Amino acid sequence: MGHDRELTVFDDGHFRICHCADVDVPGYLIVAAEGEPGAWGDLTGAQRSRLGDVLALAAEAVRAVAGPERVYVCAFGEETPSLHFHLFPRYAWMGMLFQQRTGASSIDGPALLSLMRRERSCAPRAWSDPDGIRGVVRALRRWLREHAEQRFEREGDGR
Repeated sequence: MGHDRELTVFDDGHFRICHCADVDVPGYLIVAAEGEPGAWGDLTGAQRSRLGDVLALAAEAVRAVAGPERVYVCAFGEETPSLHFHLFPRYAWMGMLFQQRTGASSIDGPALLSLMRRERSCAPRAWSDPDGIRGVVRALRRWLREHAEQRFEREGDGR
């Protein structure tokens, strides 16, 4: 997976968290393991031990900074062969849009994610509000720096 330092909000040597560059959704994060393992079994022991905490911390950061109703955490591996996770913020307006587009009475998370990735797809960094997304990136970086240090120091891992 490509690594974009400007969009990186967290990197602890085990995992790197970057804001998505080509989907116009504030707070849409990609979590990738260092070494770009191809499958779950390819993660190092340290990565397996830390994965849940990193995903939980990233989801908490998105909720705190961007305020979505939900944060979807998904791993597919279809377009990019390396193991990575999508942390997709689902805002209220997305649920309404999904129901309008599909006529569904309830929200189907995977279908909504697919719809939003199609409809909000853009050239890298060609967001409708680039300053807004950069502001979210800065706020996520600050939030994660503060909370990751507190969480991982409590666990005896000062990273």
